[in-house]
Amino acid sequence: YEYQCGGRGLAREAVAALERIVHPGLQPDATFIFDLDPALAAARSRDRPGTPDKFEREQEQFFRRVREAYLERAREHPGRIHIIDARGELPQVRERLAAALAKAVA
Repeated sequence: YEYQCGGRGLAREAVAALERIVHPGLQPDATFIFDLDPALAAARSRDRPGTPDKFEREQEQFFRRVREAYLERAREHPGRIHIIDARGELPQVRERLAAALAKAVA
């Protein structure tokens, strides 16, 4: 959804219509978004071994649009979509995830 609408600029209603056809009335109970500035995410991905895939080769502006689409969707569904601040070291991010997960299942 976010990659197609935010990143590629497809109409939200068109993707929402497909969503209703493919899985009518089904949505996850909880979604966790690991939020990170695209510039920092790109720096982290450069440190990983392997060849970047199709999405990883996109320009930073693409990822800025995708990020904003994710955040917008989270604002639309605050009880279901949880934003995890992905800055910092892995133990910190794990703690944030654990807190969000506990909140989601409460």
